[in-house]
Amino acid sequence: MTTESSLNSLKFGIDKACFYTPAYYIELATLAEARGVERDKYLIGLGQKEMSVIPPDESIVTMAASAASKLLEQEDKSKIRTLLLATESGVDQSKSAGIYVHRLLELPANTRTIELKQACYSGTGALQLALGYLHQYPDEKVLLITSDIARYGLNTPGESSQGGGAVAMLLSKNPRLVSIEPGSGLFTEDIMDFWRPNYREEALVEGKISCDQYLKALKECWQDYSHRTHREFNSHQHFLYHIPFPRLAEKAHQKLSMVCDLPRPSSEETSKLLTPALTYARHVGNCYTGSLYLGLISLLENQPANQPENLDLSNQRIGFYSYGSGCVAEFFSGVIQPGYQDVLLTQHHQKLLSERALLSVEQYENFYSYQLPKDGTIHTIPEHTQGEYRMSRLENHKQIYIKKTPFKKNISEKSITVRAPGKLILSGEHSVVSGAPAIALAINRYARTTITQSETRQSVLFNLLNIQHQGALSRDKLRSLKDRIKNGYQSFLKGEKGIRDVLEKPFELLQYTASNVLEKLGIQSEVGVEIKTESDIPMGCGMGSSAASIVSTNYALSQFFNREDLGNAHYFEWSLDAENIQHGKSSGIDVQMALRGGVALYQKGIFTPLDLFPWPILIINTGTPLSSTGECVTQTQIIFREQPELLEKITLVTKQIQNSIEAQDYSKFCLNIRKNHELLCQLGVVPEKIQSLIKTIENSGGSAKTCGAGAIFGDAAGIVLIMGLSFKEAQAMGLPYPIEELHIVSHGVERMAMEITL
Repeated sequence: MTTESSLNSLKFGIDKACFYTPAYYIELATLAEARGVERDKYLIGLGQKEMSVIPPDESIVTMAASAASKLLEQEDKSKIRTLLLATESGVDQSKSAGIYVHRLLELPANTRTIELKQACYSGTGALQLALGYLHQYPDEKVLLITSDIARYGLNTPGESSQGGGAVAMLLSKNPRLVSIEPGSGLFTEDIMDFWRPNYREEALVEGKISCDQYLKALKECWQDYSHRTHREFNSHQHFLYHIPFPRLAEKAHQKLSMVCDLPRPSSEETSKLLTPALTYARHVGNCYTGSLYLGLISLLENQPANQPENLDLSNQRIGFYSYGSGCVAEFFSGVIQPGYQDVLLTQHHQKLLSERALLSVEQYENFYSYQLPKDGTIHTIPEHTQGEYRMSRLENHKQIYIKKTPFKKNISEKSITVRAPGKLILSGEHSVVSGAPAIALAINRYARTTITQSETRQSVLFNLLNIQHQGALSRDKLRSLKDRIKNGYQSFLKGEKGIRDVLEKPFELLQYTASNVLEKLGIQSEVGVEIKTESDIPMGCGMGSSAASIVSTNYALSQFFNREDLGNAHYFEWSLDAENIQHGKSSGIDVQMALRGGVALYQKGIFTPLDLFPWPILIINTGTPLSSTGECVTQTQIIFREQPELLEKITLVTKQIQNSIEAQDYSKFCLNIRKNHELLCQLGVVPEKIQSLIKTIENSGGSAKTCGAGAIFGDAAGIVLIMGLSFKEAQAMGLPYPIEELHIVSHGVERMAMEITL
């Protein structure tokens, strides 16, 4: 325990620091050529060589977590009582991005978590606030993370000074890296040099005004600093400047020299002096709040090997200049601690940069232009990041972040079998895509997947019994097939092809599924497996056959490779990705029922279990519709836009069915099944032949409705649900289709007990 008498002798500052930037970059020379700009304008005028490119599944949250995760590998997290996240790229107007990071890092619940904002300055503001806190609670530690994405728009003057990344710093007493000295110089002035209104994705900037203000603020806060601390220019061995682009930091050093009545150093002298501090920034680009501290890490890790006198910077003073547009600036100092080399992560940082993938201009623009939906619908985000964390999807206006768990190489058993149930939708099968509620139940019809270790290495053998396909594919061919299908799906989204044209053969859906999950699990290429599937769920009839097959395949492969730690969020994301390939844009309800079982209300990604009910469930299979689910959904979405009152009526009926289930009122349940059928007829998804069939059932005292997408042409409409009649009563009607009795199953996907042959 620190005593009051010893407090005055303590130092406080940065104990460790780590940065993270995504695994993609573009060369500024390439961008200059594409924009018709002289290369030297970027390479010399900005002093920039490359800039990081942020893929769609990365955000300030994932970058912050990735930077901090490495930092905390050997740390006692219970000592961290405060998490400060500084950013000007916030993901929510109310909730701190730091709270997502807190969960991903598994920090203690007894932690203070705050997000701070003041353009690029807020990292320094957070640092100074944290130091004051540590003086009060010296036995605790503060985790400070800066994380930002610089965006100015494609083909704009600021495009070349974009970038992104995060810097995580652990702050404590007796720091091992840099102790921050008392005293600083401050300057604030209200000016519109750089800003981003709430309604814009990209920042607005007055380039020349901003650069001039940056230099003006440097002069003002240096004068305040030197007056308060009595430290002179030559009291500092190193200077670090906020780095919107490296050339501005060089200009700042020249400006400061002249403010201090020293000769203006030449560009060559300045560049040589600041090169260690600017090395990482030349490759990463602008990371706003973190750029000053990226410069600190760069300074400590990039001293020239041919100058032995510079290799040990212990006890040398650094002058820090922090600037945030709008504007706030601060100049302060710190002293590099003896033994600082022991806590540097040089090898990790240099590996991070060297292993990035170089993008073409087209690839960079595709990443940049990726748009997240804003309507609250479920949206699965393609996986691109090589980092430990990713944004997996949007659901009900919520960003869902997950930790990518590493692959465990051991195989649990030689063979396992998994089954996932099919489903019936009681109400809302078309309206759910528009965000309305739907009610579904899992039934005792299953897709089964058996995974067996294969003698053939580097291949996956598919034995898909229901579609009579058997064949082996190498992992390379599987990856190529996955890429082709993914590209085809993107063409569908752009309106360039129909959803039926994405898959060339029906069996490619499970090949895509297997390739996707093997990649997600990080399975090594030498592992060979056989995947055998069979199902008693009729295909293409609205009983969730594709979702059950996809879920059982994903779950079986994960279990086979001993990944029991995965939760439903992973399975849902992976399965929905494949289900979209089949249906165009899945609501996710089929996947959720296969995962969870039971009876549930489903709306905008929210799964609410309902009570099971004891009433008999009868179905008849009228045959596979000629129209696809995607074609039916496309038509119904047009009708909902033209007749929003129809969507409201279906929503009301769905709620009434929910109420009848909760009240166990069978007569009201059957009445609302009839109402639901009438609305489906108005949607145009019940063929006349099926309408006539259902009328016959109603005349006999029953209720009936189609349970899948139905059909917009042809006579078949898939499964028709019958309620209000017993099995014997329905049989006595002499309907032209066989009648089946089904039961609700309370469990979703599950492993089956191994059959033992004696």
